[in-house]
Amino acid sequence: MKINRLFESIRDNLLWITIIVITNLFFIFLGWISYPENFVELVYVMILFSIIVMGIVFVVILMNKKKVEEYYFQMLLNPSEENERKLLNLSPKSEWHRIIELGSRLREYRDKVEKSKEDLEGFKEFMEKWVHEIKTPISLMTFVLDNRRDEISQEVYKKLNYARISIDDNVERIMYYGRLGGDHRDYRFERIDLKTTIGDILKGLNELIEVKGINIRLNLNCEYIFSDEKNLRFIIHQIIINSIKYLNKENENLIEISSGEFEEGYYLKIEDNGQGVLESDIPFIFDKGFTGYDLNQKKSTGIGLYLVKRICDEMNIGLEWSSEKDRGFSIGLYFPKIDK
Repeated sequence: MKINRLFESIRDNLLWITIIVITNLFFIFLGWISYPENFVELVYVMILFSIIVMGIVFVVILMNKKKVEEYYFQMLLNPSEENERKLLNLSPKSEWHRIIELGSRLREYRDKVEKSKEDLEGFKEFMEKWVHEIKTPISLMTFVLDNRRDEISQEVYKKLNYARISIDDNVERIMYYGRLGGDHRDYRFERIDLKTTIGDILKGLNELIEVKGINIRLNLNCEYIFSDEKNLRFIIHQIIINSIKYLNKENENLIEISSGEFEEGYYLKIEDNGQGVLESDIPFIFDKGFTGYDLNQKKSTGIGLYLVKRICDEMNIGLEWSSEKDRGFSIGLYFPKIDK
């Protein structure tokens, strides 16, 4: 690194080095004319003196350059007026106006970033409060629908419950999306009964499944896994919702949920015979905002599978997927074995 700095300094000061060398050659020529009998001694003295002077100059330049670079980095990290003054003291006056302008711009951008952070934190706080507040009317809506079911027609009940499920799903996505940027999220890993968990999820989506005319096929050969139940419920729920959303109206709608054991752990696979995904779109299905080729899905946010991928990464859940256009979509969740 020091050798590289030395070569950089030589390259940066090549003009001055050339002038010094030419000057030395000129004085050597004068010495040869004036004192031919002592010419060799004069040449040695002049060369030695020039090397010593140039060496001292280069050391000073390198030290000054290193300090300037350090203060530049300090100013970039913290563009305070104090760091700006330190940099000005080491820089030539010809550079002062550029440094002052740079410091002013950096402080302006820093203030804008801090203001944006404050606004973002305020927005997150508002969204968290809103999510918790909106859950109260959703719960009330659920209570009314469950207890006044006999007082309304079956068709109206299904439509209202369908709307409730959609609202609740959107609220859950907002809540999980808002938590992604948090510094800490609590996970409670425990032994989970897959049959019970999946049964509860399907029960909550029952009206939606009936309205869409979907057949559910369960093949759970592995009943228990070790994971965080709350987040796992959200992951499974989002995958099923995604399958429901992208049904193929020309087929008999089917969602198959299977589980089993493999050498390194356990798997849970959710497959459908829906629209599927174009091969060119498969690398992007977990990107935020990606909705695929289906032009009828303009209202889709493209957030569900993005959240699934993010949470799976944090919980060390393996994720595999495959799809074929008009043939269906498959997602596999892979859980490691935990030694008891």
